[in-house]
Amino acid sequence: MRMDKKWSSAPRIFCSGFARSKPGLNKSILIIAAAFLVSLGLASGAEAAAPYRYGSMALSSPGEAWLWYRTLDVSEQGYRCQLEPLYCFEVSTSTLQYPVFLRDKKFDLNADGSLAVVKENGRNRLYDVRQDSLSELPINTSVYKALFTADNRKLVVITNARRALTVDLATNRVSRLLSSALQAGVTFPVLSGDGRYLSYYTSSGRRHHLVDLERDRAYSVSSRSNYWNLLSEETRLFDFSPDGKTLVYLDDRDGYPTLYQVEPAKLSGSSLAGRRIITRPYTVADFLVWESNKVFFIANREKPMEWNLYLYDLATKDLELVAENVSYGNMLRRSGNYLFFGKIGERGVEVAFYRPAEDQLGTLPAGLGYAAAKTEYTPLADANGALVLPPSGKTDTLVVWFHGGPYRQASPGYHSYPSYGGYNWILEGMRARGAAILKLDYPGSYGYGRVYAESLRGNIGKKDIAEVLAGIREAQAKTGATKTYLTGVSYGGYLSLKTLVEAPELFTGAISVNGVSNWYELLVGYPQGIFGVHFGGPPSARNMALYNAASVRQKAEDISNQKVLLMHSEKDTWVPYAQSRNMNQVLIDAGKNVEFVTLAGEDHVFEKGATLEEVCRRFFDFTGFAENGYCRLST
Repeated sequence: MRMDKKWSSAPRIFCSGFARSKPGLNKSILIIAAAFLVSLGLASGAEAAAPYRYGSMALSSPGEAWLWYRTLDVSEQGYRCQLEPLYCFEVSTSTLQYPVFLRDKKFDLNADGSLAVVKENGRNRLYDVRQDSLSELPINTSVYKALFTADNRKLVVITNARRALTVDLATNRVSRLLSSALQAGVTFPVLSGDGRYLSYYTSSGRRHHLVDLERDRAYSVSSRSNYWNLLSEETRLFDFSPDGKTLVYLDDRDGYPTLYQVEPAKLSGSSLAGRRIITRPYTVADFLVWESNKVFFIANREKPMEWNLYLYDLATKDLELVAENVSYGNMLRRSGNYLFFGKIGERGVEVAFYRPAEDQLGTLPAGLGYAAAKTEYTPLADANGALVLPPSGKTDTLVVWFHGGPYRQASPGYHSYPSYGGYNWILEGMRARGAAILKLDYPGSYGYGRVYAESLRGNIGKKDIAEVLAGIREAQAKTGATKTYLTGVSYGGYLSLKTLVEAPELFTGAISVNGVSNWYELLVGYPQGIFGVHFGGPPSARNMALYNAASVRQKAEDISNQKVLLMHSEKDTWVPYAQSRNMNQVLIDAGKNVEFVTLAGEDHVFEKGATLEEVCRRFFDFTGFAENGYCRLST
């Protein structure tokens, strides 16, 4: 984070909140709230010139939260918020850092950020953040994870030798040691608030585990998959109710990532199968157990590209819509009676809150557009995607966008992930100037269940291309566009090039940013990832037909006068720079209309605002739109 930003000496103190009248938000209250912010000089754009921003938060101590709003390295704002009563003040982001002592250490924090276990070469110490004091812990072995009970009186430690032991912090003694080692490959460990139960996940066997630390008993449930373990891509797999009586876990064994309920005290045998909470087929992205019978979750229940926040009552089975247009890139967090989540607005993602007891929704600073309506789009009949029309509703230009991944998803407006936010900003600028924007998902994408995700296996360059071509033809027919440009990043950059060479007559040009152009070269060096699964391993006589079918270079001759723009980060650690450099030479040798741009000093996911500004200008120039200063992130 930037430490050299200048800040006003007078902090601004403000917040926003309002009661909820129905599942949607009361527009009149929102208008009043917006007017109030304007009167304080705090409305969108008053704090910084950055055209879009992404918010995140952390709980720093009981009753307090830290917030960051950031646009790459161009703009960063920090806020410190007290929760009871709720007020926030703007501070330098350099103050919103872990204490100096922790900044170069490996450590595990408790829930409110007041205590940390510092792990250094087998020496483990307890650090009291508020007292700025250290004490030795009775654990002289390397620690994988340290987990605190809700009252901070006990600590459960998982060692690298897979042993689980409980430390009584009042006496600083080990009070319990699990007789058997945990299974190898522990991930997603979560401790119940009372310290009795430990849950974790192991990729081997796709197995969910629960350990009763008091009774020294273990339970588990597993599922089979011959594909990449998609659960490893999730942010949360387990959560306990505050009283420890209910465990909810996420599993995709029935086709979609969805929720299962367990009452740990009633378990018998060794099975953790649980009761499926949700019967409809849709994707749950995150969840949080509020009480023994209340669960909040984020899901695309209504439409695949629309993510909302819901509250489910496990006892009555009542489901309530809490908030629409929610970011699945921000984990749900709780502090007291506050539930925090990310809300997608017209200029990015901001931190929002909900207070169930008061049925109150609100936002913490900076008012990025919480009142804004959802992006209006036209769904497709022949593919999964969103067609977003220009203000006039008419256009002769269609710009197609492919996300990376492939286990990611497009979004009608701003994306949940900040790494895609910059591209959404570019696309929105072109839409405002008259382009129709088509954002496509394809086999392998997130949000459509395991069958759709796994359908890409053995089908790269075939099944995905067939589906996106169907969607593009439908969008061309709907808009009457005479010019169509393909654009994408990473795997989406590959799709942009592959779609062009498969049906060049349909397109005016294609842009690939940090895209793959030669799977053979990529997977010879790294066959272990998800694409190694798609192709069935590194290149060999057995699977060479799959590599040939996915090839871009073998069909480069089929391009006629279409423009091709290749942009690649010089220090890309995910897709090697040579992928685009070599593709550029192939197209030059074939006499094609190609331009190659090196994004100097940049990695796969952009960190520099100057890089995004350059990419923005290149997009506008390539598609024939005048940006007229739009591509400046700051003024």
